[in-house]
Amino acid sequence: MKMILRVCLFALFSVSAGALVAGELVGTEAVRERLYPNVVEPERIIGGYGSRPSEFLQIRKVVFRDNQRFYVSDCGANRIQEFNVSGELLSTISHECPGDIAVSGRYLAVLSDLTGTVSLYENSGKFVRAWKVPRHGDKRVAAIAADASHIIVAPQYGGQLVVFDLYGRTLRHIDVPPIARVSGAVAAGNDIFLTDKFGARIYAINMHSGKVRHFGEFGTYAGEMANPHGIDVKNGKVYVVDTVNHRVQQFDESGAYRLQFGRHPVTPNEIGSGRMHYPHHIAVTPDGKWAVVCEPFESRCNLFLTGKVEQKYTSSSESA
Repeated sequence: MKMILRVCLFALFSVSAGALVAGELVGTEAVRERLYPNVVEPERIIGGYGSRPSEFLQIRKVVFRDNQRFYVSDCGANRIQEFNVSGELLSTISHECPGDIAVSGRYLAVLSDLTGTVSLYENSGKFVRAWKVPRHGDKRVAAIAADASHIIVAPQYGGQLVVFDLYGRTLRHIDVPPIARVSGAVAAGNDIFLTDKFGARIYAINMHSGKVRHFGEFGTYAGEMANPHGIDVKNGKVYVVDTVNHRVQQFDESGAYRLQFGRHPVTPNEIGSGRMHYPHHIAVTPDGKWAVVCEPFESRCNLFLTGKVEQKYTSSSESA
């Protein structure tokens, strides 16, 4: 009886809310469009739970190779799969429990965070070399980033970034402030951006001067974060996966909030319709056209056109 009463009250509230928001009784989708303009349907979805081709067991990272192709590391299936933006599987690299991955020119760098080993593969999938990352005390390596000629490894709780050349030779160490929990890293220009999962902050460390800046705070409002995880920076735009808030937020490099997309699914049939369920990872093409957002709990990756996301967000803001 209590359940029936709750359902009736929810239905009454929904109808009332629809009339209030739209000014008249309109369809549910129209009401949602007004209430949640940041829900943008992906162009396509790849994945599904399993170990067959194009399926995933435990997604650990996604990174673009170029403007058309991207890699997804899958620790559970012991492999890295390469796809194009049409969702087609192109190749597979076998690697025991791959963790974070990064692209440096024609190389794919793979971090095995449990063993602290960096492995380098050519884009063809051919293994090149591997080396161990020296541990500092109990600081386990957590994330990897790369530019055209360097591999940068970040420890789990901050301390020092380690910069390697492509032969595995240590070039230098960069001091970073204590971080509650590093969960993502990306190189952009002269900076290394790190996400602090438990501190709800984004750090940017200059690789030459060591200067540190940061932005972000815990919360659910625009510009606030709850367990930020994946990060990518393209063309001056910082994309942060705000995992517990089920969304992706975009900032400029100074930390000023720009927009967001994604929202928690309310019903199971909404999953995959632009709503996100604990997204963890993101990669954006070098030209900024495509973004791939991966949801490990759903074993899938969503491909978005960033122009469509920005156009819808801008249009919704102007009409509000």
